[in-house]
Amino acid sequence: SKSVPSAWAAKPPRVLTPQTFAGENFLRFYVFPTRPFPIIWENPRKLINSLGNAVLNNNPHSIGHVSTEIHCSNEHEITGAVSSEQDFSADLMINEAVGFSILEMAWPGRLEKEEEVLKSATKAAKKKDALSIATFVLSEPSCRRMLDFVKAYREDSYPKYYGFSPRPRRHEGSGCTAFAATLLDIAGLLHEEFQQAWLSDVRIPFSLMPTHNGGRRYTVEEALKHPDSAIWAPPLARHMNFIFFDPDRIHAWVLDQISRRPEQQESLSEWPGIPALRLEMTQFPTPDEPLFNGTPDLVKDEFGAWVRSETVSPRDSFELLPW
Repeated sequence: SKSVPSAWAAKPPRVLTPQTFAGENFLRFYVFPTRPFPIIWENPRKLINSLGNAVLNNNPHSIGHVSTEIHCSNEHEITGAVSSEQDFSADLMINEAVGFSILEMAWPGRLEKEEEVLKSATKAAKKKDALSIATFVLSEPSCRRMLDFVKAYREDSYPKYYGFSPRPRRHEGSGCTAFAATLLDIAGLLHEEFQQAWLSDVRIPFSLMPTHNGGRRYTVEEALKHPDSAIWAPPLARHMNFIFFDPDRIHAWVLDQISRRPEQQESLSEWPGIPALRLEMTQFPTPDEPLFNGTPDLVKDEFGAWVRSETVSPRDSFELLPW
């Protein structure tokens, strides 16, 4: 990854109108933090409790989400990665009692429709602290490359899966935040500073994962009572190092950037009152490497979900990265 300049070129706040879009090239993140109940990553037990509160709240994006918009001159694409089976994860957690193995599993996914994104954003915009926006202003080649990737991803003949395991550039599908980050990566713009700000990292003990503990399943109640749910796994214990792009961290980053660099905040007429950040990224060269950089390697497990083949019953700890 490349280093980010210490000070991005700043532009004064302005109001974007539909006419302003003509000729502009940008990638936009619509960031939905976990609301109204935040996901708490302090330890496994608090994570289970907060996930339960979020899911029971039954909001469309109760556990957080990022949708994207690419606008290249007069062509645009508004979409994001989502699950195609809304209750699949709940079935795995409740009926299959997969415990924390859910975090390495994937199930059928798809791309959001434009109207779905705009409906979710419009609904979130009416609530307090439920939406933020980050706009990355791009060069024409970078913008076109992102658009080409979305088209290739949509037309790809390989199955698309959703979850934390699928790697977007390996024809596997994607989670929502990995898809958004991949668009920057495609253009060589997923800088180290972004990764440090957006990635979360926890160690899941194998003892709480039936895929790695000999098949011992746990109901939610049993997982909450398990002594290993009080803390994340120590470094030397057998564990899955779970590393992912966190929508809450992305949201916090947007607010922090606006607070520290108010000249980079913009007022969007179509999203009045929503925190909106604008970053100039036109100065960076566009790579010419292939859009996809690997072949799919997901296999179906005993629970009916898909996992990475290299993580099937590993004897030692392993990392689950979003790429």
